[in-house]
Amino acid sequence: MTIDEILALEPAKTVKLLSVPRVDVGDKETARKAFDGDHAIKSDPNRQPKTVGEGVNARLVTPNIEILTYQKKITVTSTAFLFGAPVKLSCPQKDASSQDAFTEFKTQWDALKLDYFNARLMETVCIEREAAELWYAYKDAENITKIRVILLSAENGDQIFPHFDMFGDMDAFCRKYTVSNEKSDGGVEKIERFDIYLSDRTVHYRRIGGTWSEDPERPVEPNIFKKIPVVYYSQKNTEWADVQTLIERAEDMISNHADLNDYFAGPMLQVFGELLSAPDKKSMAKMLQFKGIPGPDGKINYGHAEYLTWEHSPESLKIEMENVRGLIHSLSHTPDLSFDNVKGLGNVSGIALKLMFLDALIKRANKEQRVYGEGLARRISLMKAILGAVNLSAQKTMAELKIEFEFGSILPDDLMTLMQNLTLGTAGRAVMSQRTAVNHNPLVDDVDAEMKQIETEQSGDMAGSLNL
Repeated sequence: MTIDEILALEPAKTVKLLSVPRVDVGDKETARKAFDGDHAIKSDPNRQPKTVGEGVNARLVTPNIEILTYQKKITVTSTAFLFGAPVKLSCPQKDASSQDAFTEFKTQWDALKLDYFNARLMETVCIEREAAELWYAYKDAENITKIRVILLSAENGDQIFPHFDMFGDMDAFCRKYTVSNEKSDGGVEKIERFDIYLSDRTVHYRRIGGTWSEDPERPVEPNIFKKIPVVYYSQKNTEWADVQTLIERAEDMISNHADLNDYFAGPMLQVFGELLSAPDKKSMAKMLQFKGIPGPDGKINYGHAEYLTWEHSPESLKIEMENVRGLIHSLSHTPDLSFDNVKGLGNVSGIALKLMFLDALIKRANKEQRVYGEGLARRISLMKAILGAVNLSAQKTMAELKIEFEFGSILPDDLMTLMQNLTLGTAGRAVMSQRTAVNHNPLVDDVDAEMKQIETEQSGDMAGSLNL
């Protein structure tokens, strides 16, 4: 059925046909718990407190439960490699009207703090496997049009349902959520809402008492943007899905090892024979005294004591733990940036640094090509349509405006190697003007004033040398 045929049905059938989840809500809750450290090992029946022994010797034993938040580490690292640095926007058109429109676009981008929004968006997609950004415009108390964007996610109480036509294009986007209204008697009424966003209008349904109907308080709204005001993002699995079993194995191993340490790490005194007296724990010169016992041959035998020690460390456990840890980082494309791994690097060139992080950069490139490159391109197109709709005089310019974008990088640039290569390629000639160099100096605030000061100092040095 086409979207128009679905919308022609009665509200209950329309909502049912459009409420087809791509990701189960329960799966999202499980993933969010894993990210927050609420892992299955906590409810393992073998790790619950239990009573051992009987009578006066009975005691409560609580096994160790060690939580490894690799899910958070993998997600945070992946997000930082893609959106840790701001997205770079540029406009190839050099005419004045295009540059003015581009300035307005960047102003809105910065005002909405979209570089920070990108990080929250990607983190949500890594966890819940889908999220969306909803755009809208409104007039404030001073009748000034404001543009806003909100993140739609299960964590924020949203159920989202994109709908695609037979060609794979999104022809509708639906959002289900619940609001609370205060009743006349002072009670609170829960209202379930279902909003359908189309390219030409927005349709609102609500459910009170189990029956869906058109929302009389929110009639059908025309869509002045002429585009569905939503950008939808999704990925097949959670960011850590490929290593989930390895994480669980690592948690079991480290928890078991903690139990072993509790039992055997401290020295244990093993006593043979009858002990007459034991030293006080505060005694400086500790001594054990044993009672002599006559043996079969008439000789007196005295007992003795020795420490029971763990002579053989679990080498296989250590090897497996190292293997599991390495596989978690490798299979999730997450570089291990622990202190032990980076303390001996020394001065590494930018090219060598990128080769070290090549696995993470491959993952970043895959994210760009499969999810966020297309998403940001649609966001830019939608923002242009919104800015043109709220400012009709700039509508044509915004429609024709070309905006290019490039993902930033948190890895430092190897400027020294770059300048050396450029100088080598020009046979030792200058490859940068002094003004450009000063402009890129982070210690300089006013480039013009700095250039004048440099010229003054150079003139003084020249005059001094001529006097000599």
